[in-house]
Amino acid sequence: MNRKTQVLCMICMTILMLFLGATYVEGYKTARSYMRSLNDEGMKFSDNDYMSGIDENTGWWEDYYKISGWAIHVGDSSTDVKMHIVLRDTDSKIFYELPSYLQSRNDVMDALNLKDGIDHSKCGVGGTARLSQIHGTYHIYILYQTSKEDTLVDTGKEFTCE
Repeated sequence: MNRKTQVLCMICMTILMLFLGATYVEGYKTARSYMRSLNDEGMKFSDNDYMSGIDENTGWWEDYYKISGWAIHVGDSSTDVKMHIVLRDTDSKIFYELPSYLQSRNDVMDALNLKDGIDHSKCGVGGTARLSQIHGTYHIYILYQTSKEDTLVDTGKEFTCE
């Protein structure tokens, strides 16, 4: 390769790297600030076959409200379940799905001492809400999604953000 071709290749690689880096940073920023309004029409609310809890370490963290908890549908394994933290504004009654992540929770398995022979270890879920996006009082739900249906599990917990 001659010198001109090398310089042109370097410029193209630099532009490509800058573009990919900017896309990654923008995607990260968007994911962290994303709260999706949830349409609750046709959404099933949980019955007595569900158990759930919100952890005590839930609370403020830098510019975010961090929520972690768990949900189990008795009689079903949690290995193929998707879960999200959902907030319901107590004034407007609008549901918001938070960016969420799944967690293994052997501590929940040990505490519940379930003897049903079903693997519930992947029952944990966590999520964050950007403080600039939440004002007021919110009730915390866990959206429990299987291939059959989506169910909102009421955790019985609320928090207020001024």
